[in-house]
Amino acid sequence: MSKKDHYQFDVKFIANIISTLVMNKFSMAVPSIQDEIKLHYKYKVSYDKAWVAKQKVIEHLFSSHKESFEKLPRLLSTIKESNSRTFVE
Repeated sequence: MSKKDHYQFDVKFIANIISTLVMNKFSMAVPSIQDEIKLHYKYKVSYDKAWVAKQKVIEHLFSSHKESFEKLPRLLSTIKESNSRTFVE
């Protein structure tokens, strides 16, 4: 297939395809993700779809930035409790 951005190649589908790749290498570049999809599926996806799919995989693995930020006070409190000489501001 040569047509770009087929409707069935949505972000969710792409995220499922690349989840193992991203788990093994978080720093994988988006063009490399595009190349992998083209190699295995003979189809070119847009940079935007590949980027959003990669972000969804990372968010699935580690939670969103907002959720991580909300957990920070508890983490700092736990560190302070277990290390009495730690200063947290």
